[in-house]
Amino acid sequence: MRTVGTALLIMGLIHAVGPCAAQDKITNARGETIEGKIVKVTPSGAPVMRMANGVETAVPKETIRTILMQPPAGLAEARKALAESQYPQVLAAIEKDAQQFAGLQVDWVIEALGLVADAYLATGKKTEAGAIYRKMETDYANSPYAVKAKVGLAKISVSVNRLPEAEAALKPILENSQKMLAPPEAEQRVFADACFVMGQLEEARGQKQEALENYMRVTTLYPLNPSLVSQAEARIKALREDKSVFVK
Repeated sequence: MRTVGTALLIMGLIHAVGPCAAQDKITNARGETIEGKIVKVTPSGAPVMRMANGVETAVPKETIRTILMQPPAGLAEARKALAESQYPQVLAAIEKDAQQFAGLQVDWVIEALGLVADAYLATGKKTEAGAIYRKMETDYANSPYAVKAKVGLAKISVSVNRLPEAEAALKPILENSQKMLAPPEAEQRVFADACFVMGQLEEARGQKQEALENYMRVTTLYPLNPSLVSQAEARIKALREDKSVFVK
């Protein structure tokens, strides 16, 4: 494998690849497109492109403007498994791909990392989940997935009774949710997670009315995740049966 370091070499790669071989595309800062198959990521974060002639070339990440990369079939399987709370199936479907391509600025890679972290957390692997959430915060700082990572870390904090720490992470996210009338789907999923975790935090503090309201936000405002909606509905039912909770 060699590393491309100059515009001249990149141009050579562009012209060396026939359009029929193209599966993934990297556009560089000059607007030039390199086509092939991304097969891995170097320790420095450079995607390695396999060309039509079988040569593998690392494209320095600082030269990249955008990456278009085909998602694996396992992504849809993992989404479905998470929605059905089938956490081992989530890991079987997408964990390998998420780890192989971690660090790439590609939507499906970031989503896959989140799915793996959520599955880890749901099965009690807090250390592993926390490591992924922290990596997402660092590698994807300017995306909704960095906010999702903050919610995941807050959930871990709630589970070990570090409630002030969790609250400090969740409050800005929930305040931002109130400013968005019709947030994109990615943000809706994050806001749903944040509402649910805040509900858990409030229950831990004995603030049952506030918890009920946050669980209801999950089911009415952001009902995109069937598994999370089901969990929220279960908590709503339990709290409504609690005579000390006022039901609006």
